[in-house]
Amino acid sequence: MAELTQETVVEIMRSERFVMMTSVSQEDGRLHSHPMKPQRVTDHAEAWFFIGLESYQAEDIGKNPEVNLSFAEAGSWLSVSGRVRFENANRAMIDELWNDSVAAWFEGGKEDPNLGLMRFVGDSARLWGRPGGKVASLTQIAKSKLEDRVPDAEAGAAGR
Repeated sequence: MAELTQETVVEIMRSERFVMMTSVSQEDGRLHSHPMKPQRVTDHAEAWFFIGLESYQAEDIGKNPEVNLSFAEAGSWLSVSGRVRFENANRAMIDELWNDSVAAWFEGGKEDPNLGLMRFVGDSARLWGRPGGKVASLTQIAKSKLEDRVPDAEAGAAGR
């Protein structure tokens, strides 16, 4: 498996408008995923998100901060595992990240008691994909079909 660089992880994280955040449900222990919009991705692959504190997601993450972020684009998929820290008292960061799309979700604005700010810190990442993206993947599948073999699921995989 090839080495996955932090620069590549950051580039992909920054290129996606929405991600799926998976957390563990405190109700039944199952994994639950929900779409989230990163407000910022740092050079260190940290991602900042706003969340409604009264949501089941916030409750689940508050009790078990281990989460996974999934990013998908044509022909490649990135999975980043790590921990979330609530940074609700970080008024400077709330001010810095605040925008009209966030304001639409919080009637009370930056002072809304339901407003939560989360910082995701990744500790491992895995990327699946091929140079050439979707076309290269489809070509590899078609070629394996013609050669009567199973496609190599690990081809194009990288991790750190």
